[in-house]
Amino acid sequence: MSLSAALSTATSGLSSLQTQSAILSGNVSNAQNADYSRRYATLTTQAVNGLPMAGRVSSILRVSDSMLSQSYYSSVSGLGLADAQLANMNKLAGLLGASESSSEQTALGQALSQFEQAWKDLEATPESADLKAQVINRGKQMLSEIARLAAQENSLRLASQDSIQSGLTGINDAAARIASLNSQIVAQQNAGQSVADLQDLRDAELAKIAAQTDIKVLVDDRGAMSVYSANGVQIVAGTQAQTFRYDADSNTILNGGPGNGGSDVTAGLAGGALQGQLDFLDTSAAALASSDPNRAGLAKMMNQLDALAQNIMDVVNAAYDDPDTADAEVFFEVDPTAPADARIASSLIVAATADDLLTGRAGAVQQAMATTQITADASNPASAPNGLRLSSTTLSGLVSGILSYHARAASEATSDQAAASSLKSTVEIKLQDTKGVDIDTELAQLQLLQNNYAALANVLNSIISMYDELMSIGR
Repeated sequence: MSLSAALSTATSGLSSLQTQSAILSGNVSNAQNADYSRRYATLTTQAVNGLPMAGRVSSILRVSDSMLSQSYYSSVSGLGLADAQLANMNKLAGLLGASESSSEQTALGQALSQFEQAWKDLEATPESADLKAQVINRGKQMLSEIARLAAQENSLRLASQDSIQSGLTGINDAAARIASLNSQIVAQQNAGQSVADLQDLRDAELAKIAAQTDIKVLVDDRGAMSVYSANGVQIVAGTQAQTFRYDADSNTILNGGPGNGGSDVTAGLAGGALQGQLDFLDTSAAALASSDPNRAGLAKMMNQLDALAQNIMDVVNAAYDDPDTADAEVFFEVDPTAPADARIASSLIVAATADDLLTGRAGAVQQAMATTQITADASNPASAPNGLRLSSTTLSGLVSGILSYHARAASEATSDQAAASSLKSTVEIKLQDTKGVDIDTELAQLQLLQNNYAALANVLNSIISMYDELMSIGR
């Protein structure tokens, strides 16, 4: 090998070692960055006059595993769904004061007990004006508590709708960024430049979409990515991003921007936080008939309150009506001024007054409230399914059944969320073990490169010395 060829080989080798050292240094500096994928260099060796030259860095790539990444995105989606379900079930249980670990009586249970006790007290002293007023007041307080709970329906619905709107905005923004990154990746790849940084940015945007809905990813030979929901709805196609919007009136998701019509793609965006919120607001017959408390969760709770109010009215009125008179006496009635579509839970009122209260029916009402058996069909009417699976029970049993239903739902959602979180952590660890940076390994390789660099630098110095010697001989 000539001295000029040796010199070229040495300088090329030093340049390659410098590039590899820079890559390893970058890996070490990003060791704690969860969105970073370890970089590595690919080398090519050229030959001059049949003699091999030093290796040259031909490209800088990142470590990736498409199957493991897909599993990670699915776990992110699963956790997004579990988080949304847990938040919703906790809201309902918290509103009712329902907890499997608490032995304290809730506001709803206490209101019913105090109303029953007021009738019992009146039976013992029917001439007492104060006890008559107490019966009326306790009845109003009980209805007020039921109405208070029912009045939360709108705020709960709006909160879920806001979450859906926010989730779709996140998907739209992330999809637009992925489409832009696709364009940059294709251009840089065609120019022979590294696209590892852009690919890491794209993966971070994918995780944002996955939190809202389960996704599938395809990458073509140019490096451009297409993103679909697990059920086949297109989200990104190369450099084109789809947009989605929410129709709150129908609780559906449409593709295309406002004014563009759009198709209903609700069923296609399964999994993730979006499904958790959409299920919570669902009012379809199938959702109401489902045994899953997360489906039609809000409507089921409202139907439970209506069923409770209806049964209280039926039981109390049946016992309050004096069988010795021709008139039908009622203690409760639906407010005739209430809107036609008002829920009974919020429109039920006390019809009787202290002055005309039938004190002679106090004992009958108290006994009826304590012992009247409410059938399964009455506690969960077919016309307004509410998820309860109670056999024959009393009014207090119906209250307990409602509270237990929501305490159990919150407990199950907590367990499901913990399992989803554990799965995501497990997959994330596997992914990080594959694409992440092991500082010890990187430092060992960096030390090796530095040794090689020093050795090659000595070779270069020797070649330069030989040139100097030849030049001096020539002079």
